[in-house]
Amino acid sequence: MYEKIKTYIRRYSMIEKEDVVIAGVSGGADSVCLLLLLEKLKKEWDFGLAVVHVNHCLRGKDADADETFVRNLCEKMDIPILCVREDVKAYAEQYKLSEEEAGREVRRAAYRQAMDAYNGTKIALAHHMDDNAETMLLNLARGTGMKGMAGIRPVNSNYIRPLLAVRRSEIEEYLRKQHTGYQTDSTNLEDAYTRNRIRNHVIPYLESHVNRKTVEHMQEYAEQMEQAADYLDRQTDKLWNACVKDSDIGYQIALKPFREEDKALHPYLIRRVIAAAAGREKDIESVHVRNVAELCDRQSGRRVMLPYGLEAVREYDTIWIRKKKSEMERWGNGKNGVKECEGKLSEVLLCRPGKEAFDRQTEEGVHLRVFTCEKIPDAFEERLYTKWFDYDIIQSNVVLRGRRSGDYLQIDAQGHTQKLKNYLINAKIPKGQRDQIPLIAVGQEILWIIGYRQNQKYQVTEHTKRILEIQVEDYGGKEDGRAY
Repeated sequence: MYEKIKTYIRRYSMIEKEDVVIAGVSGGADSVCLLLLLEKLKKEWDFGLAVVHVNHCLRGKDADADETFVRNLCEKMDIPILCVREDVKAYAEQYKLSEEEAGREVRRAAYRQAMDAYNGTKIALAHHMDDNAETMLLNLARGTGMKGMAGIRPVNSNYIRPLLAVRRSEIEEYLRKQHTGYQTDSTNLEDAYTRNRIRNHVIPYLESHVNRKTVEHMQEYAEQMEQAADYLDRQTDKLWNACVKDSDIGYQIALKPFREEDKALHPYLIRRVIAAAAGREKDIESVHVRNVAELCDRQSGRRVMLPYGLEAVREYDTIWIRKKKSEMERWGNGKNGVKECEGKLSEVLLCRPGKEAFDRQTEEGVHLRVFTCEKIPDAFEERLYTKWFDYDIIQSNVVLRGRRSGDYLQIDAQGHTQKLKNYLINAKIPKGQRDQIPLIAVGQEILWIIGYRQNQKYQVTEHTKRILEIQVEDYGGKEDGRAY
């Protein structure tokens, strides 16, 4: 196995003579094997080697035993080690992350710390071929593109993964022949995490019922996808240079050169622009890319919401991807607009029930009109920023305000209601933005979540006699590409 790993390292130019390699060692079989192989290779190639161990403080005495094991192993091998202890559960709560996400962030910070401490140039991690198969299946199930099917890269910036050339079974056999022990994390056998369920059930089923070389074939496919993805990256670079401009407020895609290029490249460029604006790629899904692509065929002024507080806006012959203006900014934040009170929009009276026909504009930029309905149109024009309501069934003052506890709206003609809180959660509106969304309300009943959804109870029907028309600024609001 040693020769196979050495060949794999050479193939991807993972380690050069002048490198100082920082090996991430948890104490499990994979990382212990990685350390043994690197230590042996160091004697041949004369590069620097150090170890970093991260204690996540999640498994009590077991985690402390892992740390002690790795310390003793490094002392025996005369390899310098940096041990980092971080309460991952507390970190996750503080930064509102899952424990998996928090663990990754903590480990990355520890790697950087070790790189600084030992003047490191490479970070060696112990992912192997089975890990790669798990990642590919996880990506496929969640929805992914070519990059996702390329799996774990052997080399990614200064991260290297020499064990991707071998199976987990080969690693355990190597350690057995070396008479080297290792620690076992019992949580890897549990089904609490999605990856564990794939590892413990899906891959064994595929190997026993479909093809015993499933993992090896997936590794070959990943390498093919890696080459194809690299080619598409180079083509996307060219398209970026032809049609993308960045500025202080976001990124602008010029549609003329964008349309002239093969459509196969469009989603790759869009995904890259969104990631550049967001500063990360996580949670950018196919639906977001598709919604932005659809703006190419929409009229100027249309927009879609994106993760991380971003929006994509069609403006004439361009599409902007930029930070979404907060609703507070759009409404003026107290300057001829809705004032803020303790981080929420304060209440503004728009009209009272029972008034005769009127037509007026408020200081907050809301245009209100009540008129007699002589004939109901067969179909209503979809207008995101203008809504009609049956005025005669409104029994209380109509106000513009932010959300409050107990708010709700009717979501269908059968009278079913939904709490506003649940709607905002289902719409995936970030918690920090929910207090800033302007609402048209009657008491605790929401007539209109501006830019999102209208209450079905107050819809205009064949029985409507008078219509209340409310028109607000065109500030956006879109959900999965569907306007309300």
